[in-house]
Amino acid sequence: MQEQKSNRFLDHLDNALLLLFQQGDRLAYEEISNRYWPILFRHGRKMLQNDEEAKDLVQDVFSIFWTEGDKLKIQNSVSAYLYSVMRPFDKTLILSTLKSL
Repeated sequence: MQEQKSNRFLDHLDNALLLLFQQGDRLAYEEISNRYWPILFRHGRKMLQNDEEAKDLVQDVFSIFWTEGDKLKIQNSVSAYLYSVMRPFDKTLILSTLKSL
């Protein structure tokens, strides 16, 4: 059954999925998450050099996407938006915050 759900969106472009998600289609959100979670995790792991912190970061990104999704007006692409949410969490900022504690 899970295979049928994911096949439903194979030919959908990200912007079409975003529109479906904004119209309340939870499966569209899940498809976006399935497409980008591994990519964002690899990026986060490269930035943070820590798997658990990278998982937490990606979870935060998708939490923001979930809560703000219905209001988003994405100019470029879903992937560009997701990466832009990660940007403030770069390693330099995290390390400087930890040092100031």
